[in-house]
Amino acid sequence: FDTVTRANAFLYANIAVEDDCAKDVRLDVVYIQDVSRPGRATFRATATDERCEGIGGDHIHSELFQVEIFENYTTLGLYDDDTIVMGMACDGRDQNCNGIIDDCDEDRIPPTITFKDALTVSAFERKSDGVTFIDSPTFQTLDSGEAYLYSIIKTEDDCAT
Repeated sequence: FDTVTRANAFLYANIAVEDDCAKDVRLDVVYIQDVSRPGRATFRATATDERCEGIGGDHIHSELFQVEIFENYTTLGLYDDDTIVMGMACDGRDQNCNGIIDDCDEDRIPPTITFKDALTVSAFERKSDGVTFIDSPTFQTLDSGEAYLYSIIKTEDDCAT
């Protein structure tokens, strides 16, 4: 999340509370600044069975939630200067503040396709559409050409293992 306010609103909207016999259960989500630290915000979510409030018994339950706060990220998952960060979609964080860690919308760097290191082939790029043609070596069958391409091409992605 990029602000404490957005994190609070997300928790309030997404925490479900219920009681075995109560119809009116109140949820309060409160930011606890004293136990929060830089980059993290701590919230206390408290569910109260309003029909028993003030009477006694087991009518209140609280849980603590800790969320990451990225003040230097916009909701697009980019730094304020629009720098794209390598590994942004696989770093265990929610840069675009949608409540989902490492979703596909955070992946701003496409995979690459290159020839394996130290490989030399004779190729040219057709200007009209940017398609690359290998003119040497040549192949007698489509299968042998395909097998050769699989052996010389390397694919990489900043988040693929």
